[in-house]
Amino acid sequence: MALVAALVAALVAPAAGSSVAIAAPEAPAAGAPAPTPARAGQPSSVAVFGDSISQSTGTGPLSQENPENSWATGWSITSVAAQLGIPTGQRYNFATNGHRMTHFAGQVSNGKSGGSGSVSPMPTSTGLVLLEMGGNDLCRSSVAEMTSVTDYRNQFVAGLAAVRNRAPDALIQVMSIPDIYNLWYIRGAPQDPTYHPEGESSQASGINGARFYWDGLTELGVKFPCQSLLANPNSWAEPDMARREQVRQRTKDYNAVLAQECAKVIQCRFDGNQLFDWSSNRISPPDGQLLPLAARNLTDNDISRNTQSLCPLSGLSSDGCGDHFHPSAQGQQKIANVAVTYGYDFDDTTFPTAGAQVLPTTRPDDLHHGRATVRFSGGDDVGLRGQEVRVHRPNGSVTGWVPHLGVAADLVIGEVGTSWVEVRSYDVNGNRSASTVTQVDVVEPLLPTAPGAPAVAADASGLQVSWTAPSDDGGGTISRYDLTPVTGTPPTAGAATPVGGLSTAIGDAPAGELLRFQVRAVNATGTGPSSAASAATIAPFGSLAAFVDRQYRDFEGRAPTTGELFVGVDQLASGALSPAEFVDQRRSSTWFDGAYGPAIRLYRAYFLRLPDPSGMEYWAARRREGRTLDKMSQQFSVSSEFRNRYGPLTDAEFIDQIYNNVFFRDPDPSGRDFYLRRLANGWSRGQVVLQFSESSEYKRQMTPIVDVVELGRGLNGRVPDQIETEYRLLDHSTGGAAAVFAHWVGTASYRTRVFG
Repeated sequence: MALVAALVAALVAPAAGSSVAIAAPEAPAAGAPAPTPARAGQPSSVAVFGDSISQSTGTGPLSQENPENSWATGWSITSVAAQLGIPTGQRYNFATNGHRMTHFAGQVSNGKSGGSGSVSPMPTSTGLVLLEMGGNDLCRSSVAEMTSVTDYRNQFVAGLAAVRNRAPDALIQVMSIPDIYNLWYIRGAPQDPTYHPEGESSQASGINGARFYWDGLTELGVKFPCQSLLANPNSWAEPDMARREQVRQRTKDYNAVLAQECAKVIQCRFDGNQLFDWSSNRISPPDGQLLPLAARNLTDNDISRNTQSLCPLSGLSSDGCGDHFHPSAQGQQKIANVAVTYGYDFDDTTFPTAGAQVLPTTRPDDLHHGRATVRFSGGDDVGLRGQEVRVHRPNGSVTGWVPHLGVAADLVIGEVGTSWVEVRSYDVNGNRSASTVTQVDVVEPLLPTAPGAPAVAADASGLQVSWTAPSDDGGGTISRYDLTPVTGTPPTAGAATPVGGLSTAIGDAPAGELLRFQVRAVNATGTGPSSAASAATIAPFGSLAAFVDRQYRDFEGRAPTTGELFVGVDQLASGALSPAEFVDQRRSSTWFDGAYGPAIRLYRAYFLRLPDPSGMEYWAARRREGRTLDKMSQQFSVSSEFRNRYGPLTDAEFIDQIYNNVFFRDPDPSGRDFYLRRLANGWSRGQVVLQFSESSEYKRQMTPIVDVVELGRGLNGRVPDQIETEYRLLDHSTGGAAAVFAHWVGTASYRTRVFG
C-alpha cells in the first residue's frame, strides 16, 4: 500500500511558492519620444499556468504529468497552441500537479521544477498566457479546508500582477473552473430513481472503479484527494448532498472572482464561464435541469478511465490506468476547443485607434498656467477594450504605462515645462494600436483669486467657518488657506490660521466683540488676495441676529420684535454699539435691572452679603408683580437676620452702623441729625435702609457688584457664588462691565447653555 499512498501524494503535492517580481522603471526619455509601433494580437508564443488539468495528468502513467495531451500546449492533441499555429518550441507549460492559486505568482516568477521537467521562467516576450486553476483549491480534505474566496481573489490578483511584471505585452486568457461536481456525478454516483435515474458509469464500481479509488482506500489508511467532494461517494444522504453542493457553490464563487478581477485588466479575457457551463451539462447553466443524456457535453469518456486490469498498481509505470479524476485525452481536446471558441479572435487583424488633445485654456494669454488637461479618444470596429497612458516628464523620466478600461479618463499635467503624453489602445481581441504622442506645455501658475466670503455657523463646540474655493486657483494646486479673524471697530486683524480644506472649527474664537473672518488661498506661487469678510457675528454666536435674539430673551424676558432685531443688528454691525454696550442696554430694562438691582442693593445694605439665588429670584419675581421697594424693605427689616444684627442698637447707634456698613464712613453731622429726626417722627428702620440703598452714592458704590451679579444671572442663568463674584470684580476693576461680559460669553459653560 506504500505505492498507493505514493500515487495519492503525487496527485496533490504542491511546489514551493515565491514572491512576485517588481518591474524595473522605464529608462528616461530625451526630447520628443518616438511612438511605439502597433502590435497584432496574434501571439507567436504561449505559456500556460495551472495545475494537473493543464499538465494532462491522467492521460499517461498514473498520477504523472503528461504535457503532450495538454489542452493548452500539447502536441498529441490539437491544443490551443496547435490551433494557433505556435511551434512546439514556443510553448511553455508551467502547470504543476497539486498546485493551487497561491502558487500562480510563483509559477510566473520562478518557472517550473520537477514533474514533467523543469522549465525556466516565462520569456518576457511571451505573447499569450493561458490559465486554468482552482481545482485543488476545491479538492481538499474537507469543505472547511477549501481556500477562502478572499484568499483565492488575493492570490489571483497577485498572479496577474506577476504576469504583468514578467511579460508586460502578454495577453491573458483565463478559463473558468470546470463544474467538478460532475466528476462525481458522471463517474462515481450510484443510480438513484430521484437523483441519478440513468445507469451508473461502468467505471464506477469494483477494484478498478472510481468509488474504490475515492473511498475504498480509506479502509487501508489512505485517503484519496478531494474528500471535500468525493467522500462517501455511494451516498445520497442529505449531509453528503449538501457537502457536494457547497463545493459546487464555491466553484461558482471562484469563477465570479476570475470574472471580476480579469475584467479589471485590459489585457485579460475571461471565458465568460463557458468551460464551467459546458461541463455542467445543464440546459440553462449554471443551475438549470440536466441535458438529456445523449446531448451532454461532458461525458464519461471525457474522464480519465481504466483500460486494463490490476489498476491502479500496474498504472504506476504504464498507460491504461485512469485516475477517475482528470480529463481524458478526449476531454482535454474538448477543453481546448472551448478555449479557442471563447478566447481571443486572432482573425481580427484591424487595429484600434488612439488619440489625445490638450484642452484649450480660457486664459487671455492662451497659456496653461500650472496645469493642462489632456483628453483622450479611441475606438475599434469590434470593440475597444482599453487604453494605456504614460507621460514623458519635463525632467526626462518616464512613467510606466497606466492602464484604463475603455477610453482613458482626462489626465491633468501639473509639472511646469514640456511633457509628452503617450496613449495607445487595445481592442477586445488583443490588437494594440501604435501610440499617439502629444506635446503638453505648462508654465508657472498665477496667484489664486480670492475665495468666497466665509460663512459662520455655531454650536456648543464653537464656531464652524467655511468658504468656497477660488474661481481660479491660478493653475496651481491650493496648498492651504489662511483664515484671519478681524475683530472690533475699527477692525483689527488677528493672526492667520492655516487650514488644509474649505472649513475649520474654531473652539476659542475671540468672544464678546464684533468678529468677522477673511480667508486667502495659497498655491506654489504665493498667497492670493483676501476674500470679502464674512457677515459680522459675536462669538460664540454664528450671527448677529442670534446674538441679539438671545440678549433680549435673557435680559428682557422676551423675543425681540422684527424692528428691534433689525435695529440691534444694525447697531452692532455699524459699530454704533459695542456688544457689551448692547447688553448693558438690555440689562437696564425694568424687567431685569428694575427687578434684580434693588434686591442686590437691599441684600448688601441690610445683610452685608450677596443675595442667595433663591432669595434673589423670589424678590425679582415680587418686583415684576408690582411690589414696591417700600414694602420689600419693610419685609427685610422684620427678618430675623436684620433684627439679630441691628435690633439691640439705639437709633443713634443704628444710624452710625448703617453709615459705616453702606458708605464705609462715619455719618456727617447733618446727615446723622436728618435720619434721627425721621426715626423720631415715625419712620421705620426699613425706610431708612431703603433711603440708603437707593441713594446715588450707594448706587455708585454698588455698580461693580450689581454689574457682576446681574451679568452672571443674565448670561449664565444663575447668581454667581462669592468666589466667582470676587474674580469677576477683579475683571471689572480693569475693564468694567465689558470685561465681565467678555469673560462669561467666552466660557464653555455659556456655549453649552446657549446651544444645549
